[in-house]
Amino acid sequence: MRILRWIVPTLVAVAALLLVPGWAFASTVSTDQVNGLEYSATSTVGKFAGTATGDLPGAFTATVAHAPLDPRPGMSVPITGGSFTLYSRRIITGSFSGGAVTLLASPSNCRDETYEVTGTLNGLNTGGSGDVTVILTHLRRQLGAQCLTYGARVAGSLNIALPGPDGPGSP
Repeated sequence: MRILRWIVPTLVAVAALLLVPGWAFASTVSTDQVNGLEYSATSTVGKFAGTATGDLPGAFTATVAHAPLDPRPGMSVPITGGSFTLYSRRIITGSFSGGAVTLLASPSNCRDETYEVTGTLNGLNTGGSGDVTVILTHLRRQLGAQCLTYGARVAGSLNIALPGPDGPGSP
């Protein structure tokens, strides 16, 4: 009789797991705060590196390809491609499949210029997807008659959906 007390509930639990539809094993979303620097930029490509803190802590690199930036505040240009890598408990790689770069402010007095960058990540090697939203700040100073950008930083959030309770290849 004592054996039946634990065997029956165990068998019921196993049967329930076998009968649960695939949607019940929905993806888990890992959320991190990201901070970093833009270490290279052209008129259509920015390259970034930094750190992630949160569910998947580690370091990241990103290359974001976009249409030429619009100099009017509030105007967006599309993200046209690029790549992303997160070096955490496992290495997660993927590509940018969309998004936008929007100029938030470009003060005429040569103060820092800010952009919102929202990107969609697909093709992740984990089988999941994700998104990133950061504020890109171009650090600027007046030098004589010229307004020079001398550096840039990013800060924001990263969300990665991993399939299943822990995603493929979890420890």
